[in-house]
Amino acid sequence: MCRSLEYLDIRETGLSADAMAAGIRMMPNLQHLDVSDTEADDKLLSALTHSNLKLKYLSINECMDVSDAGIKILIKKCKNLEAISISNCPYIDNVEFIEEHNIRVEVEEDNDESWSND
Repeated sequence: MCRSLEYLDIRETGLSADAMAAGIRMMPNLQHLDVSDTEADDKLLSALTHSNLKLKYLSINECMDVSDAGIKILIKKCKNLEAISISNCPYIDNVEFIEEHNIRVEVEEDNDESWSND
């Protein structure tokens, strides 16, 4: 079923963080996840570390409940993570921590769905 899914874009959905976590746990091969402008929070990031260790790209733009603490947990467990997009996340301040782990920090341009380095 969803076990072979590698790419998931659920940005701007009304799903709760718990509902997203429950679904994502059943997708162990997920490599690219976009939960921008959703109710994603640190609990969701923690849930990713239990079953989505192949994750390479994560977009959490405009996720108001994600913090540095959640990012640290994610980075420590998801060793394949290559890039994270964090535009307009008010509780993520420690970009240096992300970059120290050789993870590219990406910022989405206004009104542009492509990723760009900043």
